[in-house]
Amino acid sequence: MAEPIDGPSFAALSERARANRVNLVAGAFLKRAGAIENVSVLFGRDGNLVGTYSKRHPTEGEIDGGVTPGNTVGVFDTDIGRIGLAICFDLNWRDLWAEMKAEGAEIVAWISAYEGGFPLQAYACLHDFVVVSAVQSYTGKIIDRSGVADDHQSLGQTG
Repeated sequence: MAEPIDGPSFAALSERARANRVNLVAGAFLKRAGAIENVSVLFGRDGNLVGTYSKRHPTEGEIDGGVTPGNTVGVFDTDIGRIGLAICFDLNWRDLWAEMKAEGAEIVAWISAYEGGFPLQAYACLHDFVVVSAVQSYTGKIIDRSGVADDHQSLGQTG
């Protein structure tokens, strides 16, 4: 399933960002320099790639499947502020969240297969940034700088 950054999935994401004039964050498996990385990609409103972040803490299953851990922090400038990127299991390493704050993150986009719960709220409050989650099997949330996830802000819900 991994493909190069110029592959069809990335091209489709780029086109969606451009067509809808949105900053778009998505997860995928990237094939780069012979390695497979679990990445979060950020496309700007113009469809151009703003940056990629390779998951620093893949699960054992991912490592067994050939995923190579990343070793950098991903914080990028956009027209709405500096956006940090984190993926799933990265939730469990406080140093990554502190590094995103040190790099000036104002918003962190966290994509995951699980909800994340209280730690996301704690990181938002502790580091004074907004956390936007996109979760595979739950409703994503917007958590404000005080650590509150207002039900009316939850993504995918109306009211």
